[in-house]
Formats: sequence, C-alpha cells, structure tokens
Amino acid sequence: MRQVYTKSQQRKFVEDYENSSLSVRDYCQSRNISTCLYYHWKKPAQVSGLSITLPNRIRIGLDGMSMEDLSRLLVSMGRHA
Repeated sequence: MRQVYTKSQQRKFVEDYENSSLSVRDYCQSRNISTCLYYHWKKPAQVSGLSITLPNRIRIGLDGMSMEDLSRLLVSMGRHA
C-alpha cells in the first residue's frame, strides 16, 4: 500500500533534508521516499485561475504566482489602501 503523508510531514521532510549534509538522493533513500516526491513537496504552492479586478476595471492575472508572493502582495496592497 502507498504511504500518504500529511502536509506537516511533507514540510518536516523538506526541513530535515535542508538541515542534513546528505545529497537529495541519499536523503530520500534513507527515508524511503522518491526524489520526485521530495521535489514535488519542495515546489512552492502556486495560484491557479485567480485574478483581481480593480475598481477601474483593470484585471490582474495571478496565475503562477507563489502563495507566499500573493500573501506579500495582499499585505502590501492593504498598507496602501
């Protein structure tokens, strides 16, 4: 049966690797996970199909933006509102 990992467990794997001195390959082998799976977990979440329409009807597409960048953008917009 395939192992399913929670988001918390996935973040822990990534953090543990970053604090190790192992190569990704060696780290993944030692934890019995595939390198593809590790890189999938490491890849930042991205926005898909989201846009903002401003009061002047200018539409800003946000596809491909990381969630972290989107968060920073919204906080910055809030400061300037």
